[in-house]
Amino acid sequence: MAWTSRNTQFSLVVILSIALAIIAIVAATKVHYLSLPVSPARSVITVLLPLLSGSNSQLSNFIHTRVLRSKPPYISTQSVLSLFLLLTATVLSTLNLSSLIPSEAQHCTLSSAWQSLFSQHAAPSIRRIQDAHDCCGFNSPAHESWPFNGVAGRCAEMFGRTRSCAASWRADLITWNGVMLVVNLGVAVEAIFWLWIVWTRTVQGPGVRAGQSAERRTAPAITEYSDEEQQEESTPRDEEEGEATRLLTGGLRI
Repeated sequence: MAWTSRNTQFSLVVILSIALAIIAIVAATKVHYLSLPVSPARSVITVLLPLLSGSNSQLSNFIHTRVLRSKPPYISTQSVLSLFLLLTATVLSTLNLSSLIPSEAQHCTLSSAWQSLFSQHAAPSIRRIQDAHDCCGFNSPAHESWPFNGVAGRCAEMFGRTRSCAASWRADLITWNGVMLVVNLGVAVEAIFWLWIVWTRTVQGPGVRAGQSAERRTAPAITEYSDEEQQEESTPRDEEEGEATRLLTGGLRI
């Protein structure tokens, strides 16, 4: 029953890891599509962490048997991997959480990112942002907007848009940082689960297994002893009953 419960826990962790990886892929895709000022390395690591967490046990076995050429148990490697996942997820969660709070620094980051796109004439990137939110420019419809024809406000005239993109783009940054925060917190919970598994194996596991083995060794001996004792007790009783029967038979003959 305990082994079935443990397998169920492992299956749930794998399913959760797959779900978190899918969510992370969607978030990373949106960050790239909307040209949000989020480090590509952070997006990639956020996608990889759930995959590493889901394969924690199998990866530990692989490292021990193929890389380190050692024998079971794989507790030390799994502990190191779990701690690595926990620390990395904690750092990324802190970065995501800092991006959720609207501030002047956040506005400056968005403004610098937009200005960089405009100076590079990244028309596809700016156009995707403007089309996604039906807006033009950053601070105003005439401020650094696409098309780049040297005429301020051309975007508003062409598409009839009257609002800037700063607020909507900031909302995108907060939304997708929040999604990535959920993914990293999920990985942290999984890492704590793996550390708990290691703890139960090292602290509780040996005692429980030793107790079960002792019970299995002593149970047959007790049963066998009981059978012999019953046989020894039954032999004198049978002899007494046989003697009484012979005496009774002799008396009847007389």
